[in-house]
Amino acid sequence: MNVSRAWLDLAACRDVPHDVFFTDGGGPGVLARAREVCGACPVRGTCLADALRWPALAQFGFRGGMTAQERQTVVRARRGALAVEAAR
Repeated sequence: MNVSRAWLDLAACRDVPHDVFFTDGGGPGVLARAREVCGACPVRGTCLADALRWPALAQFGFRGGMTAQERQTVVRARRGALAVEAAR
């Protein structure tokens, strides 16, 4: 699948060090900084959709305004909804 990634040029995080978004805990200050950057991002929704498009990678980093754990919850909920729909 050929997916355009041009939206990355508009991302608020484009000039922010990656360790703000990919850290092992890092404490509440790091998470607050990531949320602050994402909160002001004009492509946050696109970023989140991209992160959710690849569930195997959803376990890494802070993307689309959500932690990896938060995105995993969304992925599991989607799978559950799809299973219920398929059972109908």
